[in-house]
Amino acid sequence: MEKIYNYHIKNIDEFLQENNFVGYCVYRGISEDIENRYNQHVNSRKPKECNNNWGITEISHIKITNKYTIDEYINTISQLEQYLIDSLDKKYGDCCVNDRKMNGNIAQKGGSGLNNRNLQIGNKVSLYVFYGYKNNLITFH
Repeated sequence: MEKIYNYHIKNIDEFLQENNFVGYCVYRGISEDIENRYNQHVNSRKPKECNNNWGITEISHIKITNKYTIDEYINTISQLEQYLIDSLDKKYGDCCVNDRKMNGNIAQKGGSGLNNRNLQIGNKVSLYVFYGYKNNLITFH
């Protein structure tokens, strides 16, 4: 699992170096279906700042194989999501619209986009960033 973890950490780091979300609200997550997850975010207005002008980008995806147990994948995916949360918070601070704890740090609220009970061999789990201008005047797509 260490190779998988390190590979996706590298993908997250490269993505954040190549993309600039200054002036945006930024959210992050994991999902088995990014298009469905995008629609869930927009339709539920979670985060409340989002609307259908927001964009969503897959950073990386993990293919579930029989090389490791489902629990090992779930643990690694959770660690990768936390790394993504922490990296976005460090780089963009209050532009991140994830829930925050009392001390101002982003709380790990993940899991809504990944149904751990149904994760099976052959599934693909994506790490994504969901973003939109604070004033929502620009359309993405």
